[in-house]
Amino acid sequence: MQITENQDLTQYNTFHVPAKARYFVLVENKSELPQLIDFANHKQLPILILGQGSNVLFTRDLNMIVTKFNFSNLQITSQTHDSTIIQVQAGKIWDNFVAWTVENNLYGAVNLSFIPGTVGAAPVQNIGAYGTEVAQIIEKVEVFDLQTLNFTEIHKQNCQFAYRSSIFKTQLKNKAFITSVTFKLSKKPYFNLQYKDLQHLKNNPGLNLQLLRQTIGQIRHKKLPDPKTIGNAGSFFKNPIVSKEQARQLKDRWPQMPQYQLNNAVKIPAGWLIDNLGLKGYKMGQAAVYQHNALVLVNLGNATGKQILKLANFIIDKVFEIYKIKLEPEVNIF
Repeated sequence: MQITENQDLTQYNTFHVPAKARYFVLVENKSELPQLIDFANHKQLPILILGQGSNVLFTRDLNMIVTKFNFSNLQITSQTHDSTIIQVQAGKIWDNFVAWTVENNLYGAVNLSFIPGTVGAAPVQNIGAYGTEVAQIIEKVEVFDLQTLNFTEIHKQNCQFAYRSSIFKTQLKNKAFITSVTFKLSKKPYFNLQYKDLQHLKNNPGLNLQLLRQTIGQIRHKKLPDPKTIGNAGSFFKNPIVSKEQARQLKDRWPQMPQYQLNNAVKIPAGWLIDNLGLKGYKMGQAAVYQHNALVLVNLGNATGKQILKLANFIIDKVFEIYKIKLEPEVNIF
């Protein structure tokens, strides 16, 4: 376990905004976690587990113990004729794992290609893209309980997975750390092409996992800026879910508004709501709405976290004023 004081976090968040951590800890092995808890108790400070910093916005210095997991092993635990079970430690870069599944001709994860973050962060948000959610391939999640200091497994049916949510984001927030995730992937070829920009692949005789991953990479590149070039955290807002009655009223006023039917509600693209207000490309100092995707907020160079949050709150207020819909950030704000 490596401990640094007053660590600059600029390089540890994809918005590239300046902030300092009172303590910064690198955990090399999950067996060091009781030691981390002892340190936190001694300092009487909370712990923040940081993956790739791709889903956070720092608006201040953090009087916390910011922690990164460096353990990232991958192990096949069992196989059948049809499927493979893989346990992956929390510190592994998510897209490195997806690339591994593609190289090994395992089906189920490819639509989640190029999403930044770590394996340990994936279940928390129930990350999703192009018609797939990570909940669809998770078998179980191993966690370290901060009260009992024991490792326990939570099976998928008990993870309370929902749209961009899970038990790890609600009941178990600040009560347990994810240390590994076990996935079940198919050996049988199948491709999820329901997303409109993927449907052209249905008639492609050369369709394989590599081609699908490459196509998803091209789509993401067009819609999302590379954090290495332009500071951002991907989609900043969740797509709001409204009642069927509110959706009908909105459709009457804005017939062109896209709407997606859920069981007893309707999902509306937050990006469309923002774009329809003419805010794509809108700037507030060095913070801006990305010119190619209204769902993404960007750091044009020297923005602070507070400036990006000010822009986000401006958008939330405008959307509520016009549509009576309250946008919620997908990004975790500190």
